[in-house]
Amino acid sequence: MLPATVLLPLLVSGPVQDESPGPSALLAATAWEDLVQRDARLSFTPGGAREARADLEAGIEVPILGAVALMALGSGGAVTDRPRLEDAARNGTDLERPAAVLALGELNPPGVAVLRAIAAEGDPVLAPCAAFALARAGTPDARATVEGWATGAGELAAAARAALAFADAPGNQVAARTPTAELFLNLRWGAARLYGFVDGMKWKVQLADELAQNERFLDRVVLTAARELRAGPRRDHILELVLAGGPAERLRGATLCMPSKLAKLIESGLWRPANDAEWSAILDEIVRRGPEAEYQALLMLAAEVPAVARRAGLLLLAAGTAEAWDLVGDEALAPEPDRRVAIAEALGGVRNADRVTDLTRLRRDQDARVRAAALVALVRVGDDPAVDTLKDILDGGESAARSNAIEMLCRASHDNKLHGYLDDILVLSDITDDERLLVEVSLALHGRISMRESLRTKLLEERGAFALRELLVRALAQGADQRDLAVMRELFPIEDAFELNVELAVALIVNRDQAAVGLLRVAMWRPPWNRSVLAAGLLARLGGVQALHDELGSPPPRAGEEDFRRVGFALGEFGGLAEVEVLARRRRSGDPALQGAYLGALSTRTH
Repeated sequence: MLPATVLLPLLVSGPVQDESPGPSALLAATAWEDLVQRDARLSFTPGGAREARADLEAGIEVPILGAVALMALGSGGAVTDRPRLEDAARNGTDLERPAAVLALGELNPPGVAVLRAIAAEGDPVLAPCAAFALARAGTPDARATVEGWATGAGELAAAARAALAFADAPGNQVAARTPTAELFLNLRWGAARLYGFVDGMKWKVQLADELAQNERFLDRVVLTAARELRAGPRRDHILELVLAGGPAERLRGATLCMPSKLAKLIESGLWRPANDAEWSAILDEIVRRGPEAEYQALLMLAAEVPAVARRAGLLLLAAGTAEAWDLVGDEALAPEPDRRVAIAEALGGVRNADRVTDLTRLRRDQDARVRAAALVALVRVGDDPAVDTLKDILDGGESAARSNAIEMLCRASHDNKLHGYLDDILVLSDITDDERLLVEVSLALHGRISMRESLRTKLLEERGAFALRELLVRALAQGADQRDLAVMRELFPIEDAFELNVELAVALIVNRDQAAVGLLRVAMWRPPWNRSVLAAGLLARLGGVQALHDELGSPPPRAGEEDFRRVGFALGEFGGLAEVEVLARRRRSGDPALQGAYLGALSTRTH
């Protein structure tokens, strides 16, 4: 399977990206007015401080997370936490020291004496933080200290005046906005998201609620995870969703779960994608999964559509369809190096003498990455001189040529013949950390996971690197153990990361993790009918058919007859007549859940 990393998106007109981009770094910059208004929504409790304390005691390797935990400790902690904050202010990392100083001002009572001492030392970063913390502290002696400094001259006096301005009127951007104030507000935001409350709710609860209301998200998650269900019910419900029209996410689910049936539907003329966007949705899913044999019929049909023909042609070529050269051959002369890289990579899947000639020409390209892509492609088609050249480059020590070769080997890691080279790279002592990670992820995506701890660590550390983290989740989701699932539970959901949240949710569902129950319940009790039944089937897979009996026994407050009928249908479809008989002993004959259950059981006779 072709991974969707640095690996395959270049086969298309551009990388497949999240459609919901936004600031995702923990300390994201934003407008001053928004920072101040956002801060008014935050609150902290001793419980959050206990969580932060536990994390700090366990050890936090990522500096920004340590800084955030220190702020949470100050914002919700007691005076007993002062020694830890004082130690961090003196001995922490460059991020942790100012955070600890600012947190000392949030304690009750604040650390006035130590803040005075830190300010007196005149550190250009810590002294303004100490003045700010004292101004925030709110005690008469702290206030008097800062007012005294403010009457003088110099950097500490200016910092004191700005700190007092913030304490008195934080919305006054001219007087109150300083780097120290921005750091404080962003640290508080990060601390509230991880340990406190936003609008009186845990931040992750809010994000999860928002995702549960997102129809696109529910479509993607349920229809992607539905590949775990029996082929008959899965095929029927997804087919009905496609025929009913609606979001393109459903086409992605159909492409994944029933590609040959979808191709036959299009070829017969019974249904066709309504526009170029729907064709693009189909190709997006193939890009993510790889142009395997089961996708060939769909790709051949897409190649007849002018708007996506070139993209489909590249995927066909990568899958070994030499005839696709007529669609994309001119890309070999494209002025953009990335397009020539894509052609070279695609040619690695073709066993054709003419195409080997094209690769040989690309091997002499003026761009180093194109040359590396052509070299790896020649190795894939069995060119002995290329094999010798690649070995020499890998054994030749650190160089730009070796870095390019490693990248291109990883991009082509769907080809099992290259795994030996990737294994050899991992034993080299002079590859970079990024190169090692790329190789490990590339192997892991194809079931070669011997470094789970390393991948889990990177998944937690790579904040904001959404594309990489999607791949890490997909790799770890294969045979996930409890430690893998614990990391995924901790991460889900992540702000402004639609695709990554899809991968996390699907991984939890596929691995039968209880953290997925809430999302499946939402999808099950909400129309449309077919997505609801698929979600119920996944819930039954996770907790047994008894889970559906339990749901019918304790439905959401506003559940109506149609809702009961859908859940009942799922119980009959996935549990069979035996479960319908159990339900019949509990409900009267006209009950909508029982009616649905009989219909669901009858539907299985056609599967």
